[in-house]
Amino acid sequence: MIKKILKIGFYGHGRWALNSLKEILKKKDCLLDLVISRYPDGDKDIEALCEINGITYICVENINDYFKENELRFDLGISVSYDQIFKNETIAFHKKGIINCHAGNLPDFKGRNVLNWALINNFNKFGIAIHYVDNDIDTGDIIAKKLITINQKDNYNDLLIKAYKECPKLVIKSLDLILKDKVK
Repeated sequence: MIKKILKIGFYGHGRWALNSLKEILKKKDCLLDLVISRYPDGDKDIEALCEINGITYICVENINDYFKENELRFDLGISVSYDQIFKNETIAFHKKGIINCHAGNLPDFKGRNVLNWALINNFNKFGIAIHYVDNDIDTGDIIAKKLITINQKDNYNDLLIKAYKECPKLVIKSLDLILKDKVK
């Protein structure tokens, strides 16, 4: 039996993106072909990881224009803390779509700063979700999610640390489901 290898385009910034990249690099069934980080400053830690592993790393002002101009093709896109909106034409350059790691309990908590709102509203849990990117914000089909306990003494940084740890695990779980064609 021939083992599937996913050619991946990765779009991300920050510690949870870096942690996710490190986990993806361990997978023999995934080929990281390109990493695009936030424009204009990028992420020096992600850039260094890419350099060590021979992965092309760039920052682009407009992701949709970049894809249109270069007609890139990937099996899957992975977005982790990326700050641009993917248009349908860009999503279509990814055979199996683009997945996104969202620090919020979808479908109820979309958009940015969800961890802040979990604290402000005294929630006892927050969610991490992996979902497909569609033409709206945080509305695509959910592949996997996990609820994480918020302790009474937790602050925003504590929640971030928990998210940094859990996001890569869910990215890998989702990749495994996609590779096995078991996404429901």
